[in-house]
Amino acid sequence: MVALHIEVVSLVEPVAESLERLIEEQVPEDGMPAAERKKQIASLEALLLECERSEEALVVAAQSRGMDVLRRPRADCRAILGVAVAEKKAAKSRAHELADEERAPLEMAG
Repeated sequence: MVALHIEVVSLVEPVAESLERLIEEQVPEDGMPAAERKKQIASLEALLLECERSEEALVVAAQSRGMDVLRRPRADCRAILGVAVAEKKAAKSRAHELADEERAPLEMAG
């Protein structure tokens, strides 16, 4: 149990260090333009989530073998639950469509 926890944690730390090195190598002396910075952050966040999903797969595999495994307190809930978050605009748009569909029969009946 403890060995697997240490192994999982030991996988996350090198990834974080590697990401930090990549960032340091790519940032020019005068800084990064805001648009490029936003893209880089999104890319790195996606990579981090992918790593956390892999970590969760290891946790689940260990638990299925009867091992008691504790998750990191700051593990991403999206990785633990296996969900993806839709873009805000797309989600709002779909919510409005559903609301319109629900109102349509009431308006016709009245």
